Amino acid sequence: MGSAASFELVHPAPSDVAASVRSTLASLHGAAGGLVLLSGASARQAPDFAAALADAVDVPLLLACGAGVMTERGEHDNTSAAVGLLWRGGSCSPFAFSAEEQPAGAEMGARIAREVERRMEGRAGAAIVFAQPEVFPTTTIDAVRMPAGLRVQLLGGGVFGNPGAFAIFRSKVVSSDVVGLTLRGIAPPLVRASVACRLLGELRPVTEAEGALMLRIGGRSAIEELKDQAERSPARELLVVAIEVGRDPAGQRPRLVLRGIRGIHESRGGLVISEEIEVGTPVAFAVRDPAAARADLETTLREMSREMAGSMPRFGIYVDCAGRGSDMYGVGNVDLDLIRNRFPGLPLVGIRTSFEIGPGRLGSTIHLYSGVLSLFGSPS
Repeated sequence: MGSAASFELVHPAPSDVAASVRSTLASLHGAAGGLVLLSGASARQAPDFAAALADAVDVPLLLACGAGVMTERGEHDNTSAAVGLLWRGGSCSPFAFSAEEQPAGAEMGARIAREVERRMEGRAGAAIVFAQPEVFPTTTIDAVRMPAGLRVQLLGGGVFGNPGAFAIFRSKVVSSDVVGLTLRGIAPPLVRASVACRLLGELRPVTEAEGALMLRIGGRSAIEELKDQAERSPARELLVVAIEVGRDPAGQRPRLVLRGIRGIHESRGGLVISEEIEVGTPVAFAVRDPAAARADLETTLREMSREMAGSMPRFGIYVDCAGRGSDMYGVGNVDLDLIRNRFPGLPLVGIRTSFEIGPGRLGSTIHLYSGVLSLFGSPS
């Protein structure tokens, strides 16, 4: 008997998904919680699926809608599909709240941290969070910081559709702008983000900035640096700012987050980006690139395998940008093949999102054009 199991259905009815959850529960002889993900026409009927699940099972579930979904069996992009994962071990507690209760973007991260801390009761684990894109803007590199000493990893992303996420527990369904599920009493998962970009130049420190206005990079005006690096960019390719937020365990490879360029301040030679930037932060300009995306994910998976010290994870959750997948690669299952080749037989679910939540400098942050993989090991 395994400790986690997944299922997938194409063009399902709500009753089909409820039956699959019951069958998976039976195969596991019970579960602490689960995740159900919808895409296509199924996502547009999400309230019906949530109601069917509430009537059928009494296990805490988180339901979310994305542009595509996947399991270890394959990806389902641009089609009506439902996938799910249930796991044993620990205990789960759902939560939901409205943006009206916490309107400021910087405060949203603090509210999530408070909700998670209250439910964790000082124990280790994880929290899965799905949110409406407009209520969780990219205003800070470290959007969510957990209290010191609380060993909790955060994962999740931005949903498609409104409502796009539901908490299901004790025959009740709750939907709001932010919906989450805490997993208490398990070892925190190993969470890593892999970006889909190719750097156009070396990472150089920001030497002058005012809030979100980046004025000088490596002593040169930001516009001069942009023009110099943009000459190496393919025509019409999306240009973004890559910001270093850390290094791999060996200190050899930068960990990056990507941010958009919002405007140009010609008189001062500066660039306005999507959030405040600190002096000293290493940055470079980058373009979305499928070959670089594949190479970065291969390297990330190899590093994760080493960090797990050879042990096999129990299950995985992959939150992938809607701008990746077959739309970027031209074919399906590219990222998935890399994951299952590195971790064969791993029960896995995934969803394509409008943004991804993954590691930042001091906490968890918003990622764009990235794939965030979480690997769950043995209970603590």
